[in-house]
Amino acid sequence: MEKIAYAILLIVLISLVIAMLAGLITLLPYGLPALVLITGFGLLFTKALKERLQSKEDNYYSKNVKL
Repeated sequence: MEKIAYAILLIVLISLVIAMLAGLITLLPYGLPALVLITGFGLLFTKALKERLQSKEDNYYSKNVKL
């Protein structure tokens, strides 16, 4: 059931991003800075997520250290 919920959320997220990008492209001279900004944040988020998933130290602390 949880996988179905995540799949639905992912589909909605992708459709919203596509709609937002389409709107920014139609307003191209004015939407270009926002398009560049969204692309930059997306790349930084992807880099941070990739580093987090590959970090053995973060995995150790998230699994073994109690707060």
